Formats: sequence, structure tokens, C-alpha cells
Amino acid sequence: MKSVVITGASTGIGWASAKLLLDKGFRVFGSVRKQADAERLKSEFGANFTPLLFDVTDEAAVLAAAREVRAALNGETLAGLVNNAGIAVAGPVLELPADDFRRQMDVNVIGPIIATQAFGPLLGSDPSLKGPKGRIVMISSVAGKLALSPRAAEGARLCGATQRHRTAGGKDRRMHLRCPDLASSQGTIPARAGSAAAPDDGLVAQAHGRQDHRQAPRADAARVSFKG
Repeated sequence: MKSVVITGASTGIGWASAKLLLDKGFRVFGSVRKQADAERLKSEFGANFTPLLFDVTDEAAVLAAAREVRAALNGETLAGLVNNAGIAVAGPVLELPADDFRRQMDVNVIGPIIATQAFGPLLGSDPSLKGPKGRIVMISSVAGKLALSPRAAEGARLCGATQRHRTAGGKDRRMHLRCPDLASSQGTIPARAGSAAAPDDGLVAQAHGRQDHRQAPRADAARVSFKG
């Protein structure tokens, strides 16, 4: 059974991605920040879902979760990492406190770096693991292409994250990287609902908006496909 790690799985895009992959026969490790969410998702999704309790800004906790996943894989590679967890800090640059801007960057830019470094070896850069190389999916937003004044911090982090991971994908061939152009995504599935996925040669996530793993969920939608 192939396995995938999804950050920010409690609601929204992360929840929908987990459900879709579970329906397709994958084992899913999904990160949450609250024990109550871990218990709820375990009840909703069943035996093939394993909750991972961490905040993406807590490097020690993310590394501990990566060790947990490694043990569960029993020498096999991880099929995919979906960097989905994020927040949206609203406010124009001139009025947004620096601490709020910094928090936006810590969660949405540094967080995916921490997760990628922690789970990256499991995707195939560790030669001791058996199986095909996995893929990384970055969930982003059209705000990275069209940043509006009230969403200045979100636009800045999305633009930076998108370009950073495109660069990473071009340099590191030990794993596959997908950073979809979200402005041109077609078709969606509602958050907290599964759907038939479009054919593709690997793991692809196309999403409108962001799933916020710290604040109240928004009416986001996602489309995820994995064809092994």
C-alpha cells in the first residue's frame, strides 16, 4: 500500500485530499495541531489514516513525526508529501504589524521547508529505502500571482513559496516536485467531499484558495489525483 503525508489535514483542502486518497486505496498520514482533531479524523477515516500531531513551525515535532512515518513504512519509500498547511494574514503592508507578517512567513514559507526537509529522505533521497521516488505537492493560491492590498502578506509568501519550490524541483532530481499553476486549475471538489480525479501520471494537487490549519476553515476546494 502506497503512503502519503498531508500537512494541515483537519479541514478544507487537506481533509478533501486525505479522503480522496484514502478512497483510492492509499494510506494517509495527516498532520493536525489538536488532539481532538486527531481523534475526529481517525474516527472519520478509519484504519488507513494515521494522525500526526505537530505544528509546521515546530521543527522538533515535525522531525519526530517523520521518524514515526519512517517506522511505519518499514523500509519502503513515501509516495508523496502534500505541503498544504497554511494561514492567511489579512492587512495592507503599511498597517500590518511586523510580527503578523513574520508569522505568515514562518507558517507558510518556512513551514513547508521544515516539512520537506523532514520527510524528503522518505521520498527517495535516502538510498536505503526501497520503492519508487515520491513526489512533493505544494498547495498555493492565485494570490501568489495577483496579490491584493488587503492580502499583502499572503501574496508575498505565496509568490516566494511558489518560485522557491520551482527552483528546488529543478535542482534536486532525487525526488519529483510538482508546483501546479493554480490560476489555470480546472475542476474542483468541495472541501470535505471526495470526487473522481482527472487522469495524471502522478500526484497532482490543484486548488483554489488556502486551507487554514490555524483559523476557521474557509470555503476552499481542491482537486487531487494520484495514479500509481
